[in-house]
Amino acid sequence: MRSESPLRLGIVGTGGIGKAYAMATGPSPSISLTAVCDTNDEERRALGVTTGAAEFQSHESLADSGLCDAVIVATPPSTHAAITIDCLERGLDVLCEKPFTLDVETACGMYEAAAREDLLLAMASKFRYVSDIAQARDLIRAGVVGRPTMIGVTFASHVDMSTRWNSVLSISGGGVLIDNGTHAVDVIRYLVGPIRRVSAMRGLAERSFGVEDTAIILAETDGHAIASIEVSWSISPHNESYAVVHGTEGTIKVGWAGSFHRSADGGDWTPFGRGYSKMDALKRNVENFASARLGHEALRIETADVLASVSVVEGAYQAIDSRAWIDITENDWAPSIDLGGAVGRAG
Repeated sequence: MRSESPLRLGIVGTGGIGKAYAMATGPSPSISLTAVCDTNDEERRALGVTTGAAEFQSHESLADSGLCDAVIVATPPSTHAAITIDCLERGLDVLCEKPFTLDVETACGMYEAAAREDLLLAMASKFRYVSDIAQARDLIRAGVVGRPTMIGVTFASHVDMSTRWNSVLSISGGGVLIDNGTHAVDVIRYLVGPIRRVSAMRGLAERSFGVEDTAIILAETDGHAIASIEVSWSISPHNESYAVVHGTEGTIKVGWAGSFHRSADGGDWTPFGRGYSKMDALKRNVENFASARLGHEALRIETADVLASVSVVEGAYQAIDSRAWIDITENDWAPSIDLGGAVGRAG
């Protein structure tokens, strides 16, 4: 049985998202940030000074230090598999930032490593922990919109990625599609169910990236809803809502500052939720992970959700190259992997 004392957490990668996790996890009665790691001396030392956490230049030395029970892997996607497996083999549970990895085969290998070590492995997916998204899901399940027929998700803003690793294909695995599209795919799955087939198009690049900076994904869900995803680093539509679900009985709009639903007959919009808070979502994500380690609650994002996020994005890139619809066949994933929830539950 794992100890009920605060989770001793390490963060591997002290860039923007690593810093955000550090800020979101403290102070907390259930989580103690004990170590940070980065090859960038300046970034690592700055976060170490700010948080009081021990500093390490390599994830191996952090994992071998005995200071941590678990780590958040917040490095670029191309490094996720190697770091995650190293940490698992050194006895640490792992919460890996999205995108989980670059292809399903590698993702399965990570989960197989977690199963061998009887440890917990999960993907960080902050939008599952946005309270408005969770409330929208409850409303959909309660039949407020009837049968969902169309869902649209837009994550687009003007961001200069020219000097960041996100625009380096060998590090990122792709551009805005794998970056923001991963979130959008998971929002759709969470709200209206699995995606069964996907198509996609790459937009005209406004800048000389080696990756796409604008893309559209079209998809069909298992429930035959039509889904569309618009992602871009080059346009700023300034939409009040980033997810809209239309159903036979009404519509739900999930927004940055607040959310609303209305019946198909018209009338006033009924407000719900409090809008989007990145820090609140990250905090809820880590707290859910810490609680799942102890067997107190289920992970909100299960193994099948993680593999689906990788599979749909991988399929979207295949669709861009082939100009064809790509089937997403979840039952083709490694049969040895428990798709229902946490690997290595404490008992």
